[in-house]
Amino acid sequence: MASGLVAAELEKLKNSCLKKSGATEDTARRLVGINVVTENHVESCFLTCIYKGLKIVSSDNKFQPDTVKKIADDHFLGRNLKVTYQIADSCTKEIKADPADKCSIGASFRNCFSKYGKELGFFPHM
Repeated sequence: MASGLVAAELEKLKNSCLKKSGATEDTARRLVGINVVTENHVESCFLTCIYKGLKIVSSDNKFQPDTVKKIADDHFLGRNLKVTYQIADSCTKEIKADPADKCSIGASFRNCFSKYGKELGFFPHM
């Protein structure tokens, strides 16, 4: 996926995920394209929907680091690409879904990427 395609796909997903999650446009603006941690369950559900749509999270709530790397290959160069790979590899061990909460993987993913992004001085925009 080229970065333009990711942006177009995000726009389509955003509208669908707003309906599915009950999130507002303000929530979507706050969460899409910037790296902030989730503040509530609706935000977690919105992000889970987005990540599943981008295939970063599988339908059975498993993190797909190879998909993050594929998107990064098309989106970043140099240090940004290397750091995105590093974050994806680090988060592979940490991103987990709570079986009792189908939306928990969205928060787990965002929180992990935010944590390592902050540590490494980088916030990937997906």
